This record gives sequence, structure tokens and C-alpha cells, in this order.
Amino acid sequence: QQFIREEGYKPIHIQSFSNGYIYSRGHVLENQINDAELGVVDTFKSTTFEYEKNGDLLYFTQEKSGFPVNQFGTLFESYKGIELWYYSYINKFVPDGYEMSEEEKEAESRGELIITYGPEEISSVRVSSLSWCVDGINYNLMQTDGKLSAEELCRMAREIILTDK
Repeated sequence: QQFIREEGYKPIHIQSFSNGYIYSRGHVLENQINDAELGVVDTFKSTTFEYEKNGDLLYFTQEKSGFPVNQFGTLFESYKGIELWYYSYINKFVPDGYEMSEEEKEAESRGELIITYGPEEISSVRVSSLSWCVDGINYNLMQTDGKLSAEELCRMAREIILTDK
């Protein structure tokens, strides 16, 4: 009730999906959007619900920031008039001072690679997400090195959309 009062919407919560992913835990996050010149331009709360199936995790995030979210990736399908956007990339973690190869620079320019500086050791993960927006609320299903395909994420989004009707 407090979240609804403060944020103006009720988060969608699904106990389990038809493909076997089951709710394991959730939390509310405090967020800020910052501008280099203006400072903090918005604060808002979001919810993230975690789902698990055989050790494979899925995150379902919902937020209403007051700012339109740019849809990344590819328009995968339109379901009941709602555009579902799929985006997949490699997030490579590298030490400070790491020099990207030409191949990495090209992959980064295509949105296929994101370099994160800081860790001592080089590692990488594949991030896959499906996002959509309804009534100013942004929804995102996301996995890191997960087993779900774009089509499976779309099926799960359809379940969420039908639950919200």
C-alpha cells in the first residue's frame, strides 16, 4: 500500500510462470536520475522480483521514472498493442587501463558489447533482456548468462501482460 501511495502504481507480481520459473524473492530500490549539469533530476522507486528454475535466475523489474525509456535492441513483437523489445549483449569486465581491440570497438559501436572498467580480472557475461512500457511504467525481464531464448522471454512477458488485464 505504501508503494502504491508513493509511486502511484501497483507492481505486477507473479508467483510462477508456466515454464517453471518460480518467485524466490523481491526488493524495492531507490533510484536517482542524474544530469552532469543539473544534478539529481528525478528520484523514484522500482521493484525487482527474482525468479529461479534449476539455479537459473531471472529478474523482473518495474519502474515509473517520469522519463521515457529508450527501447534498445530489436522490436521482437507487438502483443495486444504493446511493443516487446529484445536486447542481448556481452558485458565484459576489465581492469582500469584496458585497451580495447578494434574488434571490440566495432562490437561496442553496434551495441553488442559493453565494457565495464574496474575489476582486476577480465571476465564476461551475456545479458539478455526483454522490455516494454505500459501507461508510463517500464517493465524488464533480464537474465545474465541465462538459458531463456528471446521467444521464451516473450512468452513470459505475455503472461505478465495478461495478468495485468
